[in-house]
Amino acid sequence: MNPKNRHFWSILRAGLAGGILGCLASVGPGRSDVAGAGASAIHSYDIPAQNLATALDLYAATSGLQVLYESSLVNGRQSATVKGMLSPAAALQKLLVGTGLAGRMIDIDAVTIAAKPDEQAHVPSGPELQFVGGIQSSIAAALCKRMETRLRNYRVAVQLWIADYGEIRRVAVLGTTGDFRVDDAVTQALQKLDLGMRPPPGLPQPLTIAISQPRPGQAPACPDR
Repeated sequence: MNPKNRHFWSILRAGLAGGILGCLASVGPGRSDVAGAGASAIHSYDIPAQNLATALDLYAATSGLQVLYESSLVNGRQSATVKGMLSPAAALQKLLVGTGLAGRMIDIDAVTIAAKPDEQAHVPSGPELQFVGGIQSSIAAALCKRMETRLRNYRVAVQLWIADYGEIRRVAVLGTTGDFRVDDAVTQALQKLDLGMRPPPGLPQPLTIAISQPRPGQAPACPDR
């Protein structure tokens, strides 16, 4: 992997179906629920049962976590009531009761909402881990080529469906960067991108990837032109 792209705002986490994989300094199984450092504080919640999208907005405002999801996933779903002094992990679990959805940490202060995995969680194989680590350079380079995705301060999660010949055939942005032009640019940059390597047979899809700017002290996201 090109060291100039190592800390791209970029691929902080990549998910293989039931599991979350670290994808920068190390690659390996990670948390599949909301239990990271950013999810440990206790807050007072008072969220009535209601439209799930509205409930998630209230949850994000109270917990301080960024909540990322595909809008079609929550449409028509109702939240459960959440009331009391709770950790963000406990509050989100209560909020999603009966929805068929679950929260997954992708960074210390960000969570994605996705369909609950099968009871039998997928254990990534060596080739799958190698593939997830290997595609970082291609994705980072594609985003660095576009001004909209190169310089903006944003974070977003995307889901990728990859063809057996190594091309991204579908991109779904989870949530929004806050700017529809950047949302579109991310999709356009990754749609039909040739990753330069074939996915291993049976790779669970989609892959969920979080894109974010590097933290202070890390290398710049993109090399100077």
